[in-house]
Amino acid sequence: MKYFLFIVLFPLLLSTCSQKGKSRLAPNLSVATRDTTEEEEGGHITSCHIRVRILDEYGNDLLDPSSSSPKAIDGSKIKFYYVRGGKELLCGIEGRPRGGYVITPEGDASSYYEIKVFLDISPEDSITTTLLDWGDGHRDVFKTYFFRQPGVIIRQKVWLNDSLILDIPKRYGPKDLIFTIRR
Repeated sequence: MKYFLFIVLFPLLLSTCSQKGKSRLAPNLSVATRDTTEEEEGGHITSCHIRVRILDEYGNDLLDPSSSSPKAIDGSKIKFYYVRGGKELLCGIEGRPRGGYVITPEGDASSYYEIKVFLDISPEDSITTTLLDWGDGHRDVFKTYFFRQPGVIIRQKVWLNDSLILDIPKRYGPKDLIFTIRR
C-alpha cells in the first residue's frame, strides 16, 4: 500500500516543485525572477515580504481583535507606505492589497495574528524604505537592501528601525522569517 501511495503522490510532488518560470523549492529566499518569453514578456514573480507579530511585554497578541490590552491594535487602521524620492506614498488602491495584510491564526495554523508586509522593490534604489503605520501613533520603518542583476531581485538584508534583523548571506535572522515587535 505504501508503494502505491508513493507511486501516486511522487509525481504530484514533482509537479508542485517546479512550474514554468518559477521554483517553489525555497520560498523563504525571497527571490524575484523575471521571465522574458514571448507569452509573458516582462512578467514578475516576487515574494519580497516579511511577516511580523506584535506583542506586549507579557506576550499578549496586540493584533488579536479580542485583546483587552490597552495597547491593542485595530487591524483596519494599519497603513503601509513606501518612501520614494523623500515622499511617503500610501500603498495600494481600494479593493486591492495595500502593502500588506493581517493573517489570522486559523489561516496560518499559528497561535498569533501576523502582518504580511510587502517590502518596496523599487528599481530606483538598492536600499528601499517601507513604513508600517499602526494607526495608533506608532510607526515602524523597514529598510531593505536588494541584490539586483538583469532579471533577478534578491532580498539580502532588512533593518527594522535601523537595527539589522535579517542578513541572508550571513544567515542572520529567524528561520521562519517571522519577526516579533514588542511594545
